[in-house]
Amino acid sequence: MNSEPDKPSEEVPPPLIELPPPPAEFRSGPEKFDPERCATLIQRGSRFQRPPSQATIKRYARDMRNGRWHWNAAPIRFDGVDEDGHPKMVDGFHRAAAVIEANVTIYFFCTYGISLLAMHTADIGRTRSLAQQFYLNGVQAPKVVADIIKLLAVYRLKRGFSGPLSSDAEYHECLDTNPAVREIAKEYVRQLPKNLSDGLIGCAHFLFAEKDPIAAKAFCDAVVLGERLSVGEPAYEFREWVISLDKRVDRIGTAKIGAVLIDCWNRFCEGKRINRIRVPRRCPEILSPR
Repeated sequence: MNSEPDKPSEEVPPPLIELPPPPAEFRSGPEKFDPERCATLIQRGSRFQRPPSQATIKRYARDMRNGRWHWNAAPIRFDGVDEDGHPKMVDGFHRAAAVIEANVTIYFFCTYGISLLAMHTADIGRTRSLAQQFYLNGVQAPKVVADIIKLLAVYRLKRGFSGPLSSDAEYHECLDTNPAVREIAKEYVRQLPKNLSDGLIGCAHFLFAEKDPIAAKAFCDAVVLGERLSVGEPAYEFREWVISLDKRVDRIGTAKIGAVLIDCWNRFCEGKRINRIRVPRRCPEILSPR
């Protein structure tokens, strides 16, 4: 006698409950912050402040000073009053410190009546990555674009591939001022040689193309595809070297790989062959083909 298979049991949702409303003292709205007010708030609320990140403060300050900081209604939170009757700031210390650093007056959205207990559920959500921001803006190949832009921003600042992080607003501005990155990024949504990141080869392609777009594409295609290459050619030697990095005991990071890539490009531009890969002590200047 055939019996019907057991049907999977449906999950029963928990009973509906209603959580408490905001406290009676809750209020909110935009308020003006200047360096003097921020200094006072930081001094009064120092015991509520997590260890400050100077890098974060400087990124915020650059955005504020250079007009990249846009109203986003992210709140400055206050909890009741202190022993002197002043509102206690419990969240917003990095932004307040950035106002002082940038010497600006700015509006923030403020919320009052946010208890310290409630702060256990604040700032615990996932942040939106740069690639996700680009995706929302309709950028194609957003992950590759983001990887390229992060390195390009460092290179513009330091002439190398190692340096401080920029703010998200600065990354967006970098893409706006270097729109060709969008098209170049599409070429690297594919399998690449081991240990070669899409961001690095894409950034290098963009920088080389500023010297000679045709030669840049030919060189980078040779690195990625490895076709019709012979021993001694700069693209071949770089490709073989970067693939072999797994065998090394010492770690070779992105900055050094980028320096080697530029060195091989320069030798390609000079029409030279390579006996062995050298790791430059500093990132070389990018040459134009002869």
